[in-house]
Amino acid sequence: MKGVFVSIVIPFKIKDSNFLEQLLECFKNLDDSFFEFIFIDDCSETDVSNDLQEKIRKINNSVYFRNSENLGVSYSRNKGIELSSGQFIMFVDSDDLLDTRILNELPSIIKKQPSKTFSCFKMQYFDRNIAFDGNYEKCVIGKRVNSKKPITDYLYFDTCYEPYMFKSACGKLFNRQVLIDNHLFFNVTLRHYEDALFVSQYSLLADEILLIEGSPLYYYRKNNGSASNHFVNDLSSQIEKYCTVYMENCSPYFETLVLDIYCLFIPYLIKNISAEKRNVNIKDIYKILDLPFVLNSYSQFKKINLKHSVNQYLIKLQRFFKYTPRFISARFIHFVFKKYLVN
Repeated sequence: MKGVFVSIVIPFKIKDSNFLEQLLECFKNLDDSFFEFIFIDDCSETDVSNDLQEKIRKINNSVYFRNSENLGVSYSRNKGIELSSGQFIMFVDSDDLLDTRILNELPSIIKKQPSKTFSCFKMQYFDRNIAFDGNYEKCVIGKRVNSKKPITDYLYFDTCYEPYMFKSACGKLFNRQVLIDNHLFFNVTLRHYEDALFVSQYSLLADEILLIEGSPLYYYRKNNGSASNHFVNDLSSQIEKYCTVYMENCSPYFETLVLDIYCLFIPYLIKNISAEKRNVNIKDIYKILDLPFVLNSYSQFKKINLKHSVNQYLIKLQRFFKYTPRFISARFIHFVFKKYLVN
């Protein structure tokens, strides 16, 4: 497709078409001459309605592809990479929303950047529908981070990590040629947190990380029905597999896994088991904390010099780890996450 600047890849598996229709509404006022939209239907349980298909077809430069069977979001994203023709690729989940005003600014901003710049846009959570307000701030070239230590710089020394949700594959621009040349695709064997691995691998290939300041581009829906909120019982085996794959592919960033484990894996384990009206067993937490990879990252995190960090949460977490026996840490984590994250 000639002249395409950004390929927007949107995998979906229809349960409630209302979310996807809301996303389609975002593209109404888009100067779409620079964009193509690649919709990957991951073999929805019911056929996509004729009305929805028609709405997709009405979007200029749109591509529709249906998987022959349910293959998961990683496979669908990889298929989107294969079908794309843009210079850059942006991944969007079908239940999220984009601010079209900022999409229209992308060409003029990104064309000025070197090809190996990893551009990250602000993201924001929302619960239900959202009205894009009038307090609009145009995109500006923001902070540049040395790509040699991008993740550790974000996580340990900056307050900007959450607005940019660095380990999410959404709300970012990936250079398609870099992906193809390095055979970088999403790992289809991982059930959870495949984003973190993909983003970490890509950041190793980038020359610099660029934070685009201004209004949020990407609005992430808090959706309890999303795949990231469903876990099989043996989460510890999934974590062990994830850590093994991460170490094999992103060993320079392995120390950052401690934050994934203490801030993502364990809270989600407790939240989802509790949501299913089952008792949270502290043995599950012990099992995760005793994994060799977790012990390694736990030890690494305690040694990091946070003297100049502005992230008070990380400073307090590190202090707690340093001066609290691990068996007490497990009970504390169990209590805090169960009390504050379940509802």
